[in-house]
Amino acid sequence: EGNWLPPEQNSIKHPMYFGCNSFVDYEIGRVLDAADKYAEDALVIFTSDHGTPLHTHGLTSKGPAMYDETTRIPFIVRWRGQTPEGAVCSDPISHINVVPTLLDAAGLSVPPFIEGQSTLNTFMDPDEKPNDRIFMEFSRYEVNHDGWGGFQPIRSVFNGKYKLVINLHYK
Repeated sequence: EGNWLPPEQNSIKHPMYFGCNSFVDYEIGRVLDAADKYAEDALVIFTSDHGTPLHTHGLTSKGPAMYDETTRIPFIVRWRGQTPEGAVCSDPISHINVVPTLLDAAGLSVPPFIEGQSTLNTFMDPDEKPNDRIFMEFSRYEVNHDGWGGFQPIRSVFNGKYKLVINLHYK
């Protein structure tokens, strides 16, 4: 699915990107080793703020677009004795749920002013859908330092199958 590479390319050659990913993998391993040694029952979550298009859709960097390459990001959970090892939830999850989930995991109540909802049940049972839909936005306003420039008010809603993307500049 998707426009992964321009037709003239048959492989991705981006050593800095793949080097960074290898380094992150190594560092995640260090965190998990430390958790195993010092806090066996630690809840560990790894996520990211965005992906990278790697030349798909003619783009070399993230920006005011809601393509899957930048919006589908890792969300990996390990909580020994609580979460099933190797399980995968195929439904989208939102970062807005991280704080309520951590409060719930700690046995604390979620204050009413906190946005989102706990997805702790999804951590325990990946078949339990965490959200009916998630919302994404890009709202940068800046002097042009990366080729996008200016105000870019992009909004999106995604239900796991369909994605609606709206640029608020256009009618």
